[in-house]
Amino acid sequence: MAIKKFKDDCDEDDLIKKTALREVKMLKVARHENIIRMKEAFRRKNKLHLVFEYMDKTLLEVMEENTNGIETKQLRKLVFQILKAID
Repeated sequence: MAIKKFKDDCDEDDLIKKTALREVKMLKVARHENIIRMKEAFRRKNKLHLVFEYMDKTLLEVMEENTNGIETKQLRKLVFQILKAID
């Protein structure tokens, strides 16, 4: 499991609050093998916490590991998976 914790002032900043609520709503309905699944959302000490399934690496980490660039074949695969998830 991985937990995302929003800033302390999430409720004080309307933009952050709207963004957080929009993210929670989207993740509740997002069901696809290429989208990480949110298990739970809860508040503790006025902080919003989102609980996700655990993944070994993020897309950013994969890209950063390949500092010489990603091979065309791997890049196509990644882009295809992203497009499938968006569709």
